[in-house]
Amino acid sequence: MLKFIVTLTLSLTVFAAVASSDQLTSAPAASKGLQVIVQNEAVAPGLCRLHFEDASTKDVTCH
Repeated sequence: MLKFIVTLTLSLTVFAAVASSDQLTSAPAASKGLQVIVQNEAVAPGLCRLHFEDASTKDVTCH
């Protein structure tokens, strides 16, 4: 009986861990505000241009 309870407890723990990790990786609402950089272009010494997935760009300092 003890072996059955331990096995059931471990199975439920693994199931809960897998279920919670699926929620973390499949939550598109959490990453809506993040822009994805697709290219980093060196424009001048100390200046880089970031190209984002939505076709926008931003000039930033770089080393």
